[in-house]
Amino acid sequence: MTNNHPFQLRLETARLFTAFFSVLVSLSGLALVGLAIYTLAATHVSFSGRFWIPIFMLIMGALVFFTGLLGSYGSLTEKRYATLAYSAIMTILLAIQLVVALYAIIHQLTVEVGLDAAWQNAYDRHPKIIRDLQDEYGCCGFKNVDDRAIPKSSPQACVESPLFGYNRPCYDLLQRGYQSEFRALIIGEFILIAVQALALLCGTALYKQLAVQETAATPGERQALLEEERRRS
Repeated sequence: MTNNHPFQLRLETARLFTAFFSVLVSLSGLALVGLAIYTLAATHVSFSGRFWIPIFMLIMGALVFFTGLLGSYGSLTEKRYATLAYSAIMTILLAIQLVVALYAIIHQLTVEVGLDAAWQNAYDRHPKIIRDLQDEYGCCGFKNVDDRAIPKSSPQACVESPLFGYNRPCYDLLQRGYQSEFRALIIGEFILIAVQALALLCGTALYKQLAVQETAATPGERQALLEEERRRS
């Protein structure tokens, strides 16, 4: 090893920060999996049919979790190529998450059209979903109380039903609920992206320090590094 104390300090700092943020990355992956499971169980998801968002979050959360483990392994063992693989995979995952998050934000602008189409589909094929929504939100119909309400026996059946009897439509309640949960998911996702970005910076710094350590060493020091690498393997 070199006797350059400032270099060793930078190397150790980069290693510790990478290990710390790699643990946070793994935890953020688990948090993403938890958010995905929670979202899959939400009523509005089964109603709208937009399962791709929580499924994407579930897959991405698992990938982020295992990538964090790779970063922890690379930092604790000081294996340069494990750190390089960690940084490369993290870069790809971050890019994918950013693109999908931006797409979801843009797609959110069409929520009214999507809710109307989902309501019509449920009204035609799965009326129980609408009945459950009406009961959960305490409402009848879509944009007014006789707009595709359940029961279908008459336009005022929901309002007059002893089981429902609600006098407000569901659209505003559905929209507020959907947008509230969507905002929470997006905020959570961007917090996780920020953590992963910091982890990527630390991993990249560690890789550079490890590369400098190998190239700056004398032939004898390189042989010692190889022997130490073999012992760690």
